[in-house]
Amino acid sequence: MHSGDELNPAVRMGLSPGQTVKEIGRHDDADELVREGMAEATGRDLLDPDDATAADLILLWFREGDGDLEDSLARAAEALETGGDIWLLTPNEGRSGAVPAEDIADAADAVGLTPTDSVAAGSAWNAARLAAPGEARDRRGGSGASGENRAE
Repeated sequence: MHSGDELNPAVRMGLSPGQTVKEIGRHDDADELVREGMAEATGRDLLDPDDATAADLILLWFREGDGDLEDSLARAAEALETGGDIWLLTPNEGRSGAVPAEDIADAADAVGLTPTDSVAAGSAWNAARLAAPGEARDRRGGSGASGENRAE
């Protein structure tokens, strides 16, 4: 691991080389360092939301006022490979556009996803990992979080 890797949110999010990441909901306020870190960690450019390629991971930027979170999560899940994760990025609490944690949990539950992890994604964003229930059990099982994705 490079000495600066622990500062890269993508490393804390468990991204690995070769993964495909589709980005949805990006606006001018998206953290460019997070985006660049994801491309660096995977060795691939981020896919546009309209790209038909199924992704290993969805990076969903969402702010209060962007529409219905449940609908956004359902659409994101459709673009995901089996076993993949959605990382939901929302503004930190107290910032404009922040989404309450209970709203995230309710919307995730409504579309069959389970929050499994949360990390700081830059100075202004929080990233919540959402997984299908079987995947969530696998990631929370064992003696502790390793921060690594396991190939099943």
